[in-house]
Order: sequence, then C-alpha cells, then structure tokens
Amino acid sequence: MIRFILILFISSFSYGQLIIDSYRFDVPVTNLYPLGNAASSDDVASSSGWSNESDTTVSWVATDTPPGGGSNVIEVTSLEGSNDRAIFTFTATIGTVYSYSIWGRELTGGQASIKSWLGVVTSPTYFYSTTWEEATGTIEATSTTVTMRFYASTNVGAGLKAQFDLITITEL
Repeated sequence: MIRFILILFISSFSYGQLIIDSYRFDVPVTNLYPLGNAASSDDVASSSGWSNESDTTVSWVATDTPPGGGSNVIEVTSLEGSNDRAIFTFTATIGTVYSYSIWGRELTGGQASIKSWLGVVTSPTYFYSTTWEEATGTIEATSTTVTMRFYASTNVGAGLKAQFDLITITEL
C-alpha cells in the first residue's frame, strides 16, 4: 500500500486566518511475486514457480524463525560448488521500475546472495550473513521477463545452503 497525504493551505487575508486541512488516501500496490509458495506472504509449503538453474536443489523447508512469520521458507542447496543458484522469473514491462524486498540468510558457510539478474538495467548484488537480513532496492526492466537469481554459493563448495523468505516485487 502506498500512502499519500495531501495538505491544503487556505488563507483568508481579510480576517488574518490560515486554515490548514489534510487528507490521506491509500493506493493499493500489487505484489508481482505470486502467492502459493513458501517465500510468499501466504507461507504455503511449496516451491512452486522456482527452478534450479545451475547445480542446485530448490525446496521448501519448515523453520522456526522465518522473518515473515509462518513456518516455511525456500531453501537453495549447492550440489557442486560453482555458481550454484536457483531462479525465479516474473513478467515485467520494459522501462518500468520495480521495487523489491527479499529476506535471506546463509546457513552453512557458503555465499548466500542475490545477484546477476537478467532483464534489468543494473542487477542488484547483496550477500547475506547467517542471520535473517532484508535486501531492498529498485530495478528497471529491459525485458518482458526478469530472471531473479538466488545463490547458495559462488565457487565455494557443495552442500551449502541459503534460505529466502517474504519476497515482494512491486511496480513503482
């Protein structure tokens, strides 16, 4: 939800009065990250919409500490240790700017990150620590399909894990 506040100044110089009035209105915002999987706000036990792009497994797992409440998160596990990543794509409009928020954490000493996205002017790069952290920013679409990449490791090793939750993508 985007909130706007409009403040009106009305003055009457003949009486020396200044009247100030304000109005608040909310504009609904659509999250382009769909409901129906563990990293969405509805916390469904599913990895629907995700795929492994390079030597990883993608699954939903139950955890007792997700930032979005609930109990499920998306987990990416590296299988061979070289650019082990999972992807999620969404349909975009070329030239449109989108904001994103992605919670994540590293579980086993890898290099949990979001980076090297496709279909955007400048890809975000964010490396997560072992505690839940939120990465936020904006991207501008250069394609009708934006590919988000979620890394468990980058040239570190096999068996490393990263978790992601409470993903939002909204058009500005």
